[in-house]
Amino acid sequence: MLAEVRRAGTPEIETGLSQGVPQVSDLRVLLPRTGGVGSCSDEDADGGDPSASRAFESHVVIHPDLSATVEDRTSIKILRESAIEKEAQQQLSYRESVDPVELLEAYTRKSDGRRVDVDEYNVLIRDAASGIALVYERDAKAITIVYPDVDAGDTVVYRSRTRASKSPFSGYFFRNWLIPRSSSYEVFRVTGQRTGG
Repeated sequence: MLAEVRRAGTPEIETGLSQGVPQVSDLRVLLPRTGGVGSCSDEDADGGDPSASRAFESHVVIHPDLSATVEDRTSIKILRESAIEKEAQQQLSYRESVDPVELLEAYTRKSDGRRVDVDEYNVLIRDAASGIALVYERDAKAITIVYPDVDAGDTVVYRSRTRASKSPFSGYFFRNWLIPRSSSYEVFRVTGQRTGG
């Protein structure tokens, strides 16, 4: 396991190396100076509790040339009605020539346990840049997932695969993950392994 952050008062942070992953010298998870993961979370004005709770898991397979395949799973539990508008639409940004993203699945887990898959017509792929930025960010893309019929108590889920090109740092693998201060994470886990060579 490369790193894991769990929210339970003060989060536990594990950093280290997976066996057989040379040249991965360190993995750092940066947290706000006060509080835990997502301590400045998306709170409702009337309550103070988060309106949605996230779990993020990422598994990295590092290839002999130090390129990588990264599979991510994000789930967001809608705790309050006020979060529906924001969380029922998720976006993944990427650069097509450097780290193309494939959406593997997207669905809503209803509060009664049913699974409702997102229809392919509710997955939109577009240019992420516009205006003058389009000139120098031609390969910037965005996938927007629109979840229909989301209610409080439901969980929206998506899995994606990224093919990360070879690291710009010769002999090293490099990838970063951001933990937005505006979001509440119950779990943030990164695992990894190396293949071949």
